[in-house]
Amino acid sequence: MLPQLSEDEEAQLIELIDSAIQETPLRNPAPAESEPTYTARVLMPIAKGVIQRVGLDGVTLAGEQSTRVAPTYFLGHSFFPDMGVSYFARRLVAYEVKFLREQGRPNALSTALGQCLLYQLERYSYVRAILIDHLSTPRADLDHCDRLLSRAEGRIRVIHRTIR
Repeated sequence: MLPQLSEDEEAQLIELIDSAIQETPLRNPAPAESEPTYTARVLMPIAKGVIQRVGLDGVTLAGEQSTRVAPTYFLGHSFFPDMGVSYFARRLVAYEVKFLREQGRPNALSTALGQCLLYQLERYSYVRAILIDHLSTPRADLDHCDRLLSRAEGRIRVIHRTIR
């Protein structure tokens, strides 16, 4: 039988990764860089550093240019998180990364949150939408988002980062 993490231990590991992603200075996306490529280049090394510091056997990080992330299937389509963390066979957290540019912001937001919902419904205990904002979203809007998502008891969360 595989070792198990308690729900509190899972939440602590995920909080460490989330905090590192929230607090580490981020490099800007390259022109025409995709979200999965940006995730592999910038965000995965941050998560990998946390996982190495924790030193917990059985924790794996998956994403583009690494171990393949387990997909979620919906209406005959496959959806792949940009990054995922598992503990042995248990899928702990899926990260969906979206760039919020001047054009297409509502579509990027709805796509990110819709995919997060699919990941949580089928496979992942926790899901995160990492929004890389090329503009500046008003603090009141972010607070409103946090209030709405607080109903999900920490299982769905948005990590918002502004870049210039």
